[in-house]
Amino acid sequence: MNNRTHEKQQLQQTRQTLARTRALRRRSIWQRRAGFGLNEVIGASVAVMIAALVVVPGMRNFSENILDKMSLWWEGMSGAIFAVA
Repeated sequence: MNNRTHEKQQLQQTRQTLARTRALRRRSIWQRRAGFGLNEVIGASVAVMIAALVVVPGMRNFSENILDKMSLWWEGMSGAIFAVA
């Protein structure tokens, strides 16, 4: 009989320990995901500034190059398709 009482106590302690562990995990998960802080805002704004300074001029040159080549291609194609004799 004494052994059963001891087993019940161990089972209760195990359940309590598991409950504490789960509670601590929930807290640590929420602490790691806590808020969108000032560092993230500053980092995002710096990334946008760098993109504006580096990527946009490169895209402008790229798009101008494509438009020039498309114009030359269309002139050649329109001359061949709509040739006036």
